[in-house]
Amino acid sequence: MSAGETQVKRSGVIWPPSMYGRVFRALQSMTAAFVPFATAIVGFVIEGVGLIPTVVGFGLVYVAITLGMLLNPALRRIGAAPPTVAIS
Repeated sequence: MSAGETQVKRSGVIWPPSMYGRVFRALQSMTAAFVPFATAIVGFVIEGVGLIPTVVGFGLVYVAITLGMLLNPALRRIGAAPPTVAIS
């Protein structure tokens, strides 16, 4: 890694900037791979509890996740000036 190049640590793994695109694409691919499974699960949930309770339940989960993001300190730092580091 060259001087001045930074790394990002996420979930205990350090990704160099040259790998950001590959890591992001791998995560997108995994997310897309779960769509058929989620569709099947939602189908069974609708069959079991009905359409309206399912929509309300998933709506509440969506709101909870969105509000939970407000508590994430990393998201609050987006756009803030990077911390200064004294070089000695």
